[in-house]
Amino acid sequence: MKIIRKSTPDEMIAVFLKSEVTSKRFSKSLVSIIESMNIDLNIITNPDITNNSENSVRRSLLNYYRGYENNKYIFKDFPKDIEWYYVELTQFELKKVKYINYNYWVELSSGSRLAIDALEKIQKGIKVFDKDNDDYIKAALEFRKGAIFDPLIIVAPIEEQENMVVLEGHLRLTAYMLEINHINSLEVLIGYSPKCELEKWYLF
Repeated sequence: MKIIRKSTPDEMIAVFLKSEVTSKRFSKSLVSIIESMNIDLNIITNPDITNNSENSVRRSLLNYYRGYENNKYIFKDFPKDIEWYYVELTQFELKKVKYINYNYWVELSSGSRLAIDALEKIQKGIKVFDKDNDDYIKAALEFRKGAIFDPLIIVAPIEEQENMVVLEGHLRLTAYMLEINHINSLEVLIGYSPKCELEKWYLF
């Protein structure tokens, strides 16, 4: 694992929202919220993290949309003491990244939560909770053809840095696993927090 540079919560928020506003699964609901809050979509799709006014708007949006500072939804009991970095993960390290502790992802990975273990069901066409695997296969094909995706957002205990859980980017992570032999290393955004704090987060 190679640290590229330090990041900030504002940058994490910008990456999170930019990724989800283009997501097939989340785009419709997020765009609807953006419109209802009279937010300029451009500050989500083309964020300027040096602009404090933009950062404030994006933070308010993530608070409402995902409960970021409201202790709700995906961010319920999420650590407040977290340091963000851009790092480069090797292929070996990427294989260690786990899904969140959510029933669909647990079942897809046959209980391990390791994204690499989801390949067996996906490649055999086995559906989990009646959900098709087509989106993973399509994303993997796009990646193989040269598509560049937004960085995965991952968290890990500062004491156990290889104990990584993906916060945002489950589909992209799965696509990477399908093409893992074509990846030498990958740049991701990772947040480190004390283990005792991360373990309070119900999805860790």
